[in-house]
Amino acid sequence: MDRRPKRFGSVIKLRADTLRRYHEWHNAPSEIRSAVLARLKASNVQNYVIYHTVLEGLGDILFSSLEWWGAWDESKGDDGWKEGFSKDMAAVAADPKTREWWAIMEEFQVPFSWTGPAPSQGGKGDWWQPMSEVFHIDKDGIPFPSETSS
Repeated sequence: MDRRPKRFGSVIKLRADTLRRYHEWHNAPSEIRSAVLARLKASNVQNYVIYHTVLEGLGDILFSSLEWWGAWDESKGDDGWKEGFSKDMAAVAADPKTREWWAIMEEFQVPFSWTGPAPSQGGKGDWWQPMSEVFHIDKDGIPFPSETSS
């Protein structure tokens, strides 16, 4: 069977007048950035992209898209990939350099809905607001069913 990645999209607000610094942190080589990228790769994250736009009434918005290429037990259905993904994301969350990176990024970001401590302080939940995929065509231009959530 041709394994396809699990794709994820999410959105968050960016504090006013911080885009330049946010961009610099993401694009300037540094020890912490290299460590975070290595951890994401080890956790099967590929094709991770962050986009920026300004929306009237909301201000600066970031949209992220990533693919997770980890292994999972297909006989378990959705539970199979969720177990594998959760394990990989737990490794990301446990990584000290990633938590250091998160603490820096939290100064730039404003979540749409969040309560409790920030992720860098062990907070749980969706700092970035998850989005549901509506449509996707593969590299050959063939559409295939997107996963939906209620």
